[in-house]
Amino acid sequence: MEAGPILGLLVLVTQYAYGQNSELQDRLASVQSLNCRFSAVVTSSWADDTPSVSVADSDLEANFSNIDIAQGTADADSRFGVSYIVVRHTPDYLHLIQMIDIGSIYITTVLPKMTQDGRMMAIHVRNRFAASSYPEFRERPQTFIGECEVGGP
Repeated sequence: MEAGPILGLLVLVTQYAYGQNSELQDRLASVQSLNCRFSAVVTSSWADDTPSVSVADSDLEANFSNIDIAQGTADADSRFGVSYIVVRHTPDYLHLIQMIDIGSIYITTVLPKMTQDGRMMAIHVRNRFAASSYPEFRERPQTFIGECEVGGP
């Protein structure tokens, strides 16, 4: 089989896929606020010095306002108040990076992919660790999966 028809088909499929995604990429590039909900979480830990994970349902919410992609800034609205966020955007990702005063780092990544509810797919990662004999004060690395409602102009 000749390479010409295969190459042509590949270009056509790529252009079609890009066309489907370009509207979502443009929407993500002009985002001004996000209201995110994460319904599943993977928590990592060490059990007797052996890495382990657990999966559970989640009801975590994360809200971001005053998103300014050109300036690379945003505000995170949480039960602890508003905190400063560093924003980085590429065509396929919107990253919101938050360094917590105690040393933890949170990263929320929004993808230009739609969920069934018309929101965009999102991942929220919390890199933190605090050893404690009290379960309610333990902090472990976590990855949350969910979706964000995108607000814009």
